[in-house]
Amino acid sequence: MQIVEFSPTTLRFAKAVPTAVPEGGFVWIYLEREELSTALPAVQAAAIQLGGSPILDLHCQDLANPTHPSHYDFTSVYDRIVFRRLATQAEVDADLGPATPDAGQQGHSLAAFARVRSRAVAFVVFDRLLISVHPSGCFAARAFIERYLGDAAQGEGIPFTPRSRPPGSPSDLVLRMLNGMVDSYLDLRRQLGAELDAWQVELLRPRSRIAN
Repeated sequence: MQIVEFSPTTLRFAKAVPTAVPEGGFVWIYLEREELSTALPAVQAAAIQLGGSPILDLHCQDLANPTHPSHYDFTSVYDRIVFRRLATQAEVDADLGPATPDAGQQGHSLAAFARVRSRAVAFVVFDRLLISVHPSGCFAARAFIERYLGDAAQGEGIPFTPRSRPPGSPSDLVLRMLNGMVDSYLDLRRQLGAELDAWQVELLRPRSRIAN
């Protein structure tokens, strides 16, 4: 479990959940789904202390569910968002095995379509607290943590440069992560478009013996 305290100009990585939110800032608690059952009491305590409300049991089940579809729900205190991001190549290979070099050639299989997989990422968004639950090794959280690690001294915090302006709120950080996840789908769209073009050419080719 990672705990990051954001203030308007700095951040620091904490070893424990702080007793109060930084002035003008917020706290981000990030953990992998496999950690959730063990860390749930600490997460609920942070939700009560920093967010003002425990997470509903139903929403805790949503956070723990790796097959949950993309969905939005809310209470009077927080929002719960589940977004299924595109699985990375390594994750797809772990599910299906490495792709064969000739897969999808000559229009005989829709290789890119067959290997599309997704992973659920869940967010609980309070006014000044963000709790996010990710698949193991999730690139979405890791990319942001690595970016901030490059700009901050562990445990102390340093001023940000304009290039690395910190998010101003939990919802701002969620939006940045969701934008990155959506971008991966836009990249995939180009690959699928090219494969569909090849498929269509094969279907319309005179004397085509396509049987798939």
